[in-house]
Amino acid sequence: MGDMSNFLIKMKHRFSTILKAKFVFFLYKVINFFLFILSFLLWPRKAVIPQKICIYRIGNIGDIICAIPSIIAIRKAYPNAHITLLTSPGQKGAVGAKELIKDAWFIDRLWVYYSDDIDSIQKVIEFMKKLRRESFCLWITLPMELWNLKTILRNMAFIRLCKVKSVAGFMISTIKLWANAQTKLSKFDNEVERLMKILVYYNLPVLQEVDY
Repeated sequence: MGDMSNFLIKMKHRFSTILKAKFVFFLYKVINFFLFILSFLLWPRKAVIPQKICIYRIGNIGDIICAIPSIIAIRKAYPNAHITLLTSPGQKGAVGAKELIKDAWFIDRLWVYYSDDIDSIQKVIEFMKKLRRESFCLWITLPMELWNLKTILRNMAFIRLCKVKSVAGFMISTIKLWANAQTKLSKFDNEVERLMKILVYYNLPVLQEVDY
């Protein structure tokens, strides 16, 4: 009886884990579809051949390294476009894209800002004005893995005010609900794969090849 009881308890736990994981995976699909539709509604005009592209990717050395294949894929998809990489390592003195890819062939401009450049409402407004003057045809966000829905919606609202013509890349990759169940039932992509799949999800004409 003891063995049977333990077996039933294990089966119950297994079934509960599967249900939790399936529900969270369903949430991923629903939320990302919502973000995709919201992007279309806020930016209905899509640039067929964008001449000015802004790629937004923040973080330190490791975050930038993981984004390089996606940035190269964007360059190959739009060889004649002027591409700006907008990035921030956080505080001044932190190491990021400036130290890694300042003169890289796959971008035309490296635009670095720091956290104290946007630490007040007035500074945020001034930053937004600078972005508006750029008149970007296409804004591509390469989101951080741990960004939540609130952060993504906040970024969407800010970019909407910058008068960008079209966007891509808004996707959530982490839902903290029942994390153990997710880990047991799914193999998550590494950061390079994750970013490449986001570009494909938004129908950008990129090749899914990892190129450094």
